[in-house]
Amino acid sequence: MLKLLIGKEIRGHVLSYRFLLTLVLFFVLIVSSVQLIALNYDRQLANYSEAKRAQEEKLKEGTDFRRLMWGGTKVDRRLFESGVAFYCLLAGQRAVDQLVERYSL
Repeated sequence: MLKLLIGKEIRGHVLSYRFLLTLVLFFVLIVSSVQLIALNYDRQLANYSEAKRAQEEKLKEGTDFRRLMWGGTKVDRRLFESGVAFYCLLAGQRAVDQLVERYSL
């Protein structure tokens, strides 16, 4: 009897328009959040790659150790590592292959 009552209540809530509207709203919010995170990660990856390239050029041009020592070098923070797996999930196998090739994973 209790099982029947609980089943009826759950069916009543799941089949209501309010539940369906909430479900659709949450789905849209989750998908849009995933897309924004992926775009932000792509931007961070491009910025990191550019900063790394500029730093390597500066180090290649530096011939005087004292100038490098007192002038300092900029150390960029490393990208959030767990975002790589998330990015691969969104971008597909081609992105996984590129990351493996780039970082020798």
